[in-house]
Amino acid sequence: VHTVGVSAFLGLAIHALTEGFALGSGLLSGRLGWIVFLSILLHKIPAALALTAILLHEQYRRRTILMLQLAFIVMVPLGAVMVQLLTSIKGINFLGIAVAFSVGTFLHISLSDLLPEVHRSEYRRSWAFITFLIGLALTIVLKYVLPDVH
Repeated sequence: VHTVGVSAFLGLAIHALTEGFALGSGLLSGRLGWIVFLSILLHKIPAALALTAILLHEQYRRRTILMLQLAFIVMVPLGAVMVQLLTSIKGINFLGIAVAFSVGTFLHISLSDLLPEVHRSEYRRSWAFITFLIGLALTIVLKYVLPDVH
């Protein structure tokens, strides 16, 4: 019998740590931090619910679920603090490294997991293209609304 509880926790925890890198980078990049914070907050709620559902289905004890959820929740601030601390090291442009790492992991997820899902049906393809255009337009608008963000 295969179980997914530990695998789901580890995958989501590493993903949350990566989001913490994005948050830490965003906070150091001006007003971008609030946008990243809001995005992560809205994203973490369903992720936490999904993790709880998986762990309940795997018949983990409630105390274990609470401990794993606590560890999961701490990953985002931990990643943000790691970026803050590592950025203070002289001679290393860790902010650039953290931004590149965050962007790279999200591109990897979008290309390896989400893009194949988009191509499964004609209906989804149209909506995915429309969503892409909306995201592109939003990026252009934010460029002019938040001019101090690099």
